[in-house]
Amino acid sequence: MSASLLHLGNVNDLREGEMKEIEVEGTGGKILLYRHKGTYRATSNKCTHYGAPLKNGVLTSDGHIVCPWHGACFSAETGDIEDGPALDSLIRYAVHLDGDRIMVEVSPEEVKANRRIPMCKMGQGPVEKGKAVVIVGGGSGGMVTADALREVGYNGSIRILSEEPHLPIDRIKLSKMLQVDVNKLILRSSDYLKDRFIDISTSTEVTKVDREAKVVHTRSGEKVPYDTLVLATGGKPRVLPIEGVKLGNVFTLRHAKDGNAIYKAITSVEGGAKVVVVGSSFIGMEVAATASAIEGTKVTVVGMETVPFARILGSKVGGAFQKLHESKGIQFQMEAALSHLEARTEASDQVGSVVLKSGQKFDADVVVLGVGVAPATDYLQGSGLDLEKDGSLRVDEHFKVQGTEDIYAVGDIATFPVPCKGDMTRIEHWAVAQNHGRAAANAIAGQPMAYEKIPFFWTAQHGINLRYAGSGIGYDNVIVQGDVEGLKFAAFYTKGEEVLAVATIGKDPVATKVAELLRLGQMPTASELKAGKDVLEVSDQN
Repeated sequence: MSASLLHLGNVNDLREGEMKEIEVEGTGGKILLYRHKGTYRATSNKCTHYGAPLKNGVLTSDGHIVCPWHGACFSAETGDIEDGPALDSLIRYAVHLDGDRIMVEVSPEEVKANRRIPMCKMGQGPVEKGKAVVIVGGGSGGMVTADALREVGYNGSIRILSEEPHLPIDRIKLSKMLQVDVNKLILRSSDYLKDRFIDISTSTEVTKVDREAKVVHTRSGEKVPYDTLVLATGGKPRVLPIEGVKLGNVFTLRHAKDGNAIYKAITSVEGGAKVVVVGSSFIGMEVAATASAIEGTKVTVVGMETVPFARILGSKVGGAFQKLHESKGIQFQMEAALSHLEARTEASDQVGSVVLKSGQKFDADVVVLGVGVAPATDYLQGSGLDLEKDGSLRVDEHFKVQGTEDIYAVGDIATFPVPCKGDMTRIEHWAVAQNHGRAAANAIAGQPMAYEKIPFFWTAQHGINLRYAGSGIGYDNVIVQGDVEGLKFAAFYTKGEEVLAVATIGKDPVATKVAELLRLGQMPTASELKAGKDVLEVSDQN
């Protein structure tokens, strides 16, 4: 790989904390050049998750580059991946100063690749015997736990037990696409896992955890011993206890097979299907948006709130989302409760209509239940582990399960302390699960670090992307900067003078910036925001 020393700028071109995208002549690509604490550095220019331009992100005073779209975090010094949802690291380019000239060692191959597989610090093996991490669950939390263990040098055996028939996938695309080729969603290939001595058993359901014997039991009868156990089984869709819920063409969405089945059911109806989505959750609304784009499909959403997302986003933002969906032809039945489902007259095993408790009835060829998920922890009954009322596991700041020394829980099943606040919460989001996995891996490898990542999630509906950072539980006011009706705004969720969270549309990188300001304890007050303070102009550079 040949590298050339190129003059890509002068020292006065960059202010402290500034990032610029520089075109590299002859390569057809660009790199990211920035100045941090007086040092000039260069990396690849795009986030390794979905390709967001990092020049529009945030460079923090304590040395992190944060993606403007989904909050992935990289080391400003090394380019190494630090927080999800990205998996790969940035390429780091050597920078030299020749007087006032900034010289960068660049190879065309690296510019084209624009990403770097994280280093496996365990060496080339063999795996050390007598050390075994068993991970139950093949979602993003489990996958990243295994990946991160190798990144930090853990050299014991790692085995993932996954009930799904395929390797871990980019699950968040299911509700945004429905019809998927699972092979195109794979997060890490079988060759990648083999090279890192990560063993994965697919189609393997865990039925019991024997803490005394330190053994996991599977449905097939296998007993898998562990030294350290990581529970990452995620959530299971809630199913309403109503008549007719087991009729054909009534679905929940969790796995790739579910999305494909929903898509097939919709497109099999001649002349266009009548689809009813029960629940105005983020998953439900994404499914509604995706289904409405299928030719001839008519979609109705049944929700219990006054408007979608009212509890989390408030009535004003939720109302704007409802209007967006209505503009695409979706109808709403809000403040409504489902009574039962009725079968079709000509096919008694297939759903034909939805009946509300008000007595209102309307036709349905396909029904999708999007009423939330519950922690998938049924297999822990009788294990001696204390489950919270919702079925989750309470963990500490390193994701070690309360009352244990060798069991960790990450993702949807973990009730964890919110960084910077200490309040306990449970968050059902893919990127949050990934970051839990990294924290757990550090602790297991004997390198515990304080979990500081502010919760960050996003949703995409009808081409509109909303970002959310923080934890707005208990907010008592919403401060809006921008135009909610025009879907270009930042809505700050506050309690007294404290800012708890922000939701944004068309205001990148405000959500990313707020997440970092919250983490660093430098977030402006509610009064300052009401007075028009722009968080993007708040410097955390020390």
